This record gives sequence, structure tokens and C-alpha cells, in this order.
Amino acid sequence: SRTLVAEVETDGDGDFPWVTFEVPESYTGPHKVRAQINTTFYADYDFTVKPGLTVSPKEGPVGINVTVKGLGFAKNEKNIEIRYYLDGNYTTVASNISANATGSWQKSFQIPTSDQGSHKIDAQGNTTTLAAVMDAFFEVKPGITLDRTSGSLGQSITMTGSGFAAGERDITIL
Repeated sequence: SRTLVAEVETDGDGDFPWVTFEVPESYTGPHKVRAQINTTFYADYDFTVKPGLTVSPKEGPVGINVTVKGLGFAKNEKNIEIRYYLDGNYTTVASNISANATGSWQKSFQIPTSDQGSHKIDAQGNTTTLAAVMDAFFEVKPGITLDRTSGSLGQSITMTGSGFAAGERDITIL
């Protein structure tokens, strides 16, 4: 199938300036980028789509719900799993995901307990390997929760914190 990504006009010499466009959702592998006037006159250029991930939001506290989108995987690929990395090890946060006919998929999960800082997110499937996928990253920011949202003077409130640096000391509660 073909997707229109831009329309341009040539100058007096028959040239057109640089055109920037986003690669549309496409399955992994070779594709053609084509400039054409009609079905008779056209020019092609080979382009290879590689798999990659996006994550939204890109930062937040432990426990936040994030959505990972996979693009450029194989057509209708099965058994895709998402890995979240902690200190060189990983935990599988989602599995049994299937890509659509354009090699795209989407899955949401909660960020597991992890230290403050950047954490790699990777994915693989039946066809697509971990090494082939352009990784995404999530930045864990400190966060707190309270066991209640209101109370009276003198009541005890339990607070928990997450996403701080490992072994961090002298944290003040205000």
C-alpha cells in the first residue's frame, strides 16, 4: 500500500527543496520512497524500516502507568514481550502481544519498583530480536504516596517513597 507523506512543487530548474516527513507505520524490512507525477513518471529510493519503541510518558514516579508503542515489527508478529531493565537485569512487564499488519502494537503497564534515573525498555517477538529494536528509556523520578488524603490533627499518616537513589540518606519529610 502507498501512503502520501508530502506534496511539493519544483522550482524553475525542475528541482524541489528538502522535504522532511515522518516514516508512516510500516512493518520491518525494505520499502520504497517514491516521488511521482503520475503513474508513468516516478523516481524510487530504497529505505529499510527497523523496529523501535516509544514510551509515554517518558518520566515519572514508580507505579505510574506508561504506554509503550512498538513500530516496525514484522507483519502480524506474535509473542512480543516488553522488558524493563534494572541494574543490568530485566523484568518482563508485558507479554503475549501481537503486532498488526503494519507491524505496530501498543501495551500499557505500571513502572515497577526501581531506583531513580534512566531505565531501558526493550522488546522482542517471534521474529524481531532484542538487538534489532531501537530501545526506549523511562526516567524514574522520586514520588510519594500517603495512606489517606485527609485527616485531623494528631492522626498518624503513613507515607511511602519510591524512585529515590539506592541508599539515599537524610531525606526530610515536610
